[in-house]
Amino acid sequence: MKRNKKGYIQVYTGDGKGKTTAALGLSIRAAGAGLKVFIGQFIKMGDYSEIKSLKRFSDCITVEQFGLGRFYKGKPLPEDISAAQKGLDRIREAMSSGEYDLIILEEANVAVTCGLFDVEDLLELLNHKPKEIELVLTGRGADPRVIEKADLVTEMKAVKVDVALLPVSGKYVMTAEEAIEAANAIQPRFVVPMHYGAVAGTAADAETFKKGFKGETRIMTKE
Repeated sequence: MKRNKKGYIQVYTGDGKGKTTAALGLSIRAAGAGLKVFIGQFIKMGDYSEIKSLKRFSDCITVEQFGLGRFYKGKPLPEDISAAQKGLDRIREAMSSGEYDLIILEEANVAVTCGLFDVEDLLELLNHKPKEIELVLTGRGADPRVIEKADLVTEMKAVKVDVALLPVSGKYVMTAEEAIEAANAIQPRFVVPMHYGAVAGTAADAETFKKGFKGETRIMTKE
């Protein structure tokens, strides 16, 4: 089943939760209508819950990851940039193949913010999108030029926050002190400093966080 009408450019951005969820919901609805979906995940790498769920729709939904699975603080490394650039090339290939009706660039806005590729690269994709393909970009901090180009922009807003998951320490993420400042600014009920071995921090960072945050804290580690 192929679409005959115009495919729109959609952007899901904002500081609130739900951007990826909205995009994945759209992909499942498209699959239910017999459409083919390609999801390119920038920055991410790993067998996340959504990956496991979407395997049930593998005949309609293709998911590929173009990240090294780490948080960025400062200038990205050459291998991070290379992975993102390969992702852009794969998106171009998917767009020109005629195989897909819906293409989702997950965390593409964040990839621009982190310096993995330029906003001009995204704009070039948007400008060369075949008219029948629906294209969705997710991630906070969407560039104004991307927003201007889009047909539909949804901004997720955090009205009430109960749990904040904040990465602490390590080369690519917040220090414990920065995470404390961020958490105290939004005052969620619980804060869970997330740890991923050498990339995200140590148990000592978690203890520093626990002492500095004014609210309740739950510590979750994955050493």
